Amino acid sequence: MMVEEGIPISSVEILRNEGLTFSEVHGVVLPARTLKHRKDKKQPLSPEEADCTLRIAKILALADRVFGNHDKALRWLRVQIGDWKAAPLWICFAVKSAETLYAKCSIRSMRVSSFDPIPCQ
Repeated sequence: MMVEEGIPISSVEILRNEGLTFSEVHGVVLPARTLKHRKDKKQPLSPEEADCTLRIAKILALADRVFGNHDKALRWLRVQIGDWKAAPLWICFAVKSAETLYAKCSIRSMRVSSFDPIPCQ
């Protein structure tokens, strides 16, 4: 499986290119210093970092489809969701929470027609 072997460091830059900030990427996936060391040693992301990177990409892709607008998807990723007491981006830290978030959004994806700060409650 790709995640178990790690994924290229460039995956982190893809998240940045998709609109996530330096603080978001390095606060959720891996610290900037660790990224620099991995780049210097030409190492892939660890399995845990790769898993987190892929979870974020998966949630962002779903949010893009749900809202039909990348800027709305990014705003939603940063808004605290009711009972979760956290923004979806930060929920990606926990595997079970991210899977639950993805499932809730998938169920609601057909019903969201405009930006709602908490569409997946």
